[in-house]
Parts: sequence; C-alpha cells; structure tokens
Amino acid sequence: IAHLLAVSGLHVGILLMMVHALGRRCRWGAMTITLLSAALLAFYFLLTGPRPSVLRAMALWGVLTAGRIAGRAYSPTNSLGAVFVLILIARPLDLLDVGLQLSFLSAAGIVLLYPALDALLIRRLRESALPAAVRRPALYLLGLLLVTGCVILTTWPWMALYFGDLAPAAFVANLLFIPATTVILTVSIVFALLAAAWPPLSCPAAMLIAPMARWWLLLAEQAARRAPVLALPPPPAAALALSGALTLALSPQAVRLRPRWRVLAAAALSAALVASCLPWARFAGDGYSLRTAGDGSHTAVLLER
Repeated sequence: IAHLLAVSGLHVGILLMMVHALGRRCRWGAMTITLLSAALLAFYFLLTGPRPSVLRAMALWGVLTAGRIAGRAYSPTNSLGAVFVLILIARPLDLLDVGLQLSFLSAAGIVLLYPALDALLIRRLRESALPAAVRRPALYLLGLLLVTGCVILTTWPWMALYFGDLAPAAFVANLLFIPATTVILTVSIVFALLAAAWPPLSCPAAMLIAPMARWWLLLAEQAARRAPVLALPPPPAAALALSGALTLALSPQAVRLRPRWRVLAAAALSAALVASCLPWARFAGDGYSLRTAGDGSHTAVLLER
C-alpha cells in the first residue's frame, strides 16, 4: 500500500475516473469531458510539480485522447508502447529508472491480462440475475482484485529483484485502501479548487481532510505491522524472462492460441517460474512501521522494517 501514498499515475487515473463518472451522470458530451479532464490534470500538475510518474500518466492520456479526437481505433497496447518510446526518446536514461520500469510493467499487465478476465468473470457477473444492490459492489470489488492480480503477476519478479520482498496481503489491502484513497483524493482536489477560488475555504478544508488522512495512516500502519511479507531472494534472469512469457501466453491480445494450447503453455511456464524462484522463498515475520514527521509546512512519510 506504500505506492498509494506517492504521487503517481494511480492518482491521475482516479481523477480521470471522477470526471468521467460525473460526466456520465450529468450527460455531458465527449468534448466537454475531455476539456474538463485536461483542466483538472493541469491543476493537479501545478499542485504536484513535474513528477515523472505524473508526466507518464498525462502523456498516456494525451496519446489516447489525440487518437480518439483523430477518429483512430483505440489500442491500449499501441498507446502504451508509443508513450514508452516517446519517453525514452526524450530521456533515454529513464530506462534504468525503477519507477518507470514498474509503472509500465503494471500498466502492461493490466492492458494485456484484464480484458480476458473481464470477459471471463466481470461480464458474467454483470449479466447475472443478482440484485443491483449486490451486483454493483461485487463488480467493484472483483475488479479491484483482478487489477491487483494483473499487477502482481507482472511485477513480482522485479519487486523481488529490487526490494527483496512481496506482500501477499496486497489483494485484501487494496479493497480497503484504494476506495479510501479515492475518497480522500477527490475531497482534497475539490476543496483545493474551491480554496483557489476563495482562500478562506482552505482552513475548513484542512479540518475536514486531516482526520481522514490520519485515519488512513493509522490503518496503513496497523496493516504494515501485521501483514506477512514474503521475502524473496533476487530472482535469476530466467525468472524475469519466464514471467514476461507467462504474461504474453495468458493474453489473447499478445499471442493467438487455441484455449487448450493456451492452458498448457500457461501451466508449463508457471511450473518453470515456480521452480526457478520459490524454493528459496521464506516468510518474513518482521513487521513494518509507518512513521510521519513534519515541521508544519512539509510532511515526510517513512516506511521502515
């Protein structure tokens, strides 16, 4: 859950989903939603500064929006690849940046794997005869679980390589912390916009947001202390290659195979991947602690073990 604290593309995605949900509810046109999204992203960029993660997310949104305005067919994989190439052309050394590697691996996992899972599970649940009061929360929770699974499947060897551990509790933690982060971020942006228009609103906004942020940090600290951590040694190069091959084998968009051959390929690659890494895995019982420190104008958050 530490990634939820950082200024990241996830926050950009939450803001865009907020605008699109509001636009659908108010029945705005596509151009209106696009202009409001651009204005909100510009405001968020002014708040956070030129962070690489924000620039990557804004570049991806810009490529997708430009293609839609030009009337081109929507291709997430091509758009993601185009943004990756543009970033490397502008800053070639970013290829060695861990944040860039993990962010694009996460996005690639979602783009390649989620559509098949959506057709297999989400669509069936959406068309089921369950009452709407049950079906909608179930769709939301299942979607979070599937997105988390896609990200973990594509990034866990790299997490082991760079950080030496993996938190299996992320599946459960995201069900709580992503909705909470969405609420806090949405309220913060709304009040930031209002305070920019009328500065006296900044104090009531801080009084409202501060308790929510403290509650979030308290829960995060408790989760970090109690959640088991799977300690992994740096995986061999073969594990990194097998992980990528498994992602491609599971994605109908990347590799066209008959269902039987896809299952056999995925099973063989999974067995090889497990054999290459997990015999050396162990559970680390040492908990994590989350500390905060500040001087009134700046606040630092430290996750330590």
